[in-house]
Amino acid sequence: MQLCFSGGSRAKGLTGFLLCGFLSFSFVGVDRSLKAEETGQSIEIQGVEFPPYALYNSETGEYSGLDVEIVREAFAAVGIDVSYAFMPWARAFKNVAEGRALALVTCLYNRERLELFRYSNAVSTADFSFVGLGSHLKPEDFSLGEAEDYKIGVGKGYASTRILEKRGFPKLDYSSDDLSLIRKLINKRVDLLYGNSVAFRYQLAPFVEAGEVWDSTEQEHNQYLCISRKHPRSEYYLDKFNEGLVLIKAQGVHQEIAKKYTSFQ
Repeated sequence: MQLCFSGGSRAKGLTGFLLCGFLSFSFVGVDRSLKAEETGQSIEIQGVEFPPYALYNSETGEYSGLDVEIVREAFAAVGIDVSYAFMPWARAFKNVAEGRALALVTCLYNRERLELFRYSNAVSTADFSFVGLGSHLKPEDFSLGEAEDYKIGVGKGYASTRILEKRGFPKLDYSSDDLSLIRKLINKRVDLLYGNSVAFRYQLAPFVEAGEVWDSTEQEHNQYLCISRKHPRSEYYLDKFNEGLVLIKAQGVHQEIAKKYTSFQ
């Protein structure tokens, strides 16, 4: 029996099927000694929907997610109000690279982009992992040395996909988005997924039993706020964000946000 997914736009469909299996959470933000309305500072940050790091609810207009909330709270701690705009990645990347927008949420470190962006201190951690379901393939039966023998679902154009392509994996099955990858894994059309295990686990959680999902991590890395070097106040906002990040870590806010979005692990 195949799993059914609702139609509609990607943003609306994504929010709908994620919310159907998750409990509601409440979060009390950092105690802000400097309020945005007092400082008069407001900025827009651009990005793309990437659960659980960046989420958009098309019905309420609410932006949420691990990185979105950390960035919002860090800036709020130093009196800066943040609004978000999600769009195709290529457009957001170009807007920030050319200085028409301040920053991207979020980026992996790329040395070739240093001339375009100032990288903040780490916002969150992520990884590149093989992800499977125990009902299809038991973790004890999986070996990294034999990974290329499996049919592996990968995202078209993803940074993680390029790693397997360079290694010559012969059985890559491409999809344009995470929803399609999730559906293929559940319906046994691929043996494994390769990519960000936190993102895959978050999206699989409403549809599988606890403990069903397993992963084998190959690489771990940080994710950053990428601030345009062409923005006239890029250094100022970089310093203010890093200052706020220190504050919300000291107050435990950073940890509470991370826990909210990774409690399935």
